[in-house]
Amino acid sequence: MWESFQIESDKGYGDYDESSLFSVAATRVMHSVLDSLKVRKGQAIAIYNEWQTAMGLLYSKRHRPDLDTLFHHTCHDCRTFYCGQRQKSL
Repeated sequence: MWESFQIESDKGYGDYDESSLFSVAATRVMHSVLDSLKVRKGQAIAIYNEWQTAMGLLYSKRHRPDLDTLFHHTCHDCRTFYCGQRQKSL
């Protein structure tokens, strides 16, 4: 996975490693369920939420490219920054 997507994983730390392992494991379980149910392209969407599950999305793209995916990220820090900037300008 690391080489396939050119991710510099050596810069990660505990949260990154654990989240990556969990998200790949959860994605493999999801793929297994979809395979056993004989789900075809267009019948399911895998939704990945926040950075903790991003490695599962990449795993899905590599091992099950026919599965539609959606990634959602809420940037709390960005909203806090922009709200703070707006408050200063008022």
